[in-house]
Amino acid sequence: MGKGESHGPKTVKPSPPTISLPWDDAVQTNSPGYAVFWDDDDYFVKTALERIAANLKAANYPALLLSPNSYRNRVIPPPGIAIGELTQGQVTTGNFAVRTPLVLKAYEQIITMKDNASNALMYVQDYLLFDQIRKQEPQPSIAVARDGVIGMHDGLRPQVYLRNRLGIPPLGLLNRERINKLMFWRSGPRRPGAS
Repeated sequence: MGKGESHGPKTVKPSPPTISLPWDDAVQTNSPGYAVFWDDDDYFVKTALERIAANLKAANYPALLLSPNSYRNRVIPPPGIAIGELTQGQVTTGNFAVRTPLVLKAYEQIITMKDNASNALMYVQDYLLFDQIRKQEPQPSIAVARDGVIGMHDGLRPQVYLRNRLGIPPLGLLNRERINKLMFWRSGPRRPGAS
């Protein structure tokens, strides 16, 4: 028996289990330089990826590149507004080309925020991502491409596409607050005997 060994049973303090999906490791070790976030119903011009790549190079490969998108007949991020002044509704995920390790770090913070909050954060994930990246220390480099719009928010939805093609502005009849009020039966307490 060696020095410091004992004959008694060994007590092992269990460590909490960690959950790791195979793609977690793959993304961490084989990640591309940048990630873009394109919603399945957004429309993007055919040359969008090429324009993003050219703008990344022209901006000396910033940590985050914001590319202009059309959102309800306006351009976001709005021209003339400083990056530090952008607020909710002035960015969308379709704007982002972000370094992969940075976005993974930011999303970890967003998940924690959303777990500790109510449904108030449900529809602002794009802004939260931007804001978390903007607040990182040391502050990452952020650039805005200004060579024209690369996409249209919800542009693959027929009514949005047609409205934009015809130049009809959104009427604003159904904002999220009104939709939530219309869907009261989903969020309210269930009545006895209701199915």
